[in-house]
Amino acid sequence: MRNAQLERLNRSILDHLSPKRPCLVTEKLSMSRKRLAEMETGDWIDLGERPVGLFVRRGEKILYRGEWLPAEQEERVRIEEAVPDLVGERPGKKRIVLEGRLAMVPPDRLAPGAVLSFPWKLSEHIHLYAEGRYLAEARLIRHDGGYALEILERADEA
Repeated sequence: MRNAQLERLNRSILDHLSPKRPCLVTEKLSMSRKRLAEMETGDWIDLGERPVGLFVRRGEKILYRGEWLPAEQEERVRIEEAVPDLVGERPGKKRIVLEGRLAMVPPDRLAPGAVLSFPWKLSEHIHLYAEGRYLAEARLIRHDGGYALEILERADEA
């Protein structure tokens, strides 16, 4: 129960993200607007052979890279070296850029080599946003061909 309440609070904070607070996010994913409009609960966004990349950003600036450290009970993220600003996907008429927001990160814990733990499984609660708007909740899954994000709930269904 406590973890569920913390995850709901986390989602609320992510919806009103302050540009001054560091946030753990996924790499940006480009998707066709048409496919996004047709996406339903249970659909997958195929990621290929590796899980979605993680970054810590403040505002639009990428501060660090994150590495998944999966475990049976809790997932952790190791903070890696700072990376230069990445030129990501650009939205257009036919494409939209999705970003998964996972959690706020305490600024005093940000340093290369630091390992962050969270009271809920991060991979089960990936909140997808596009153009600053919440779209869906997804979870990271592994399948025969690699990894995917499975849509758990669309914003218009909530």
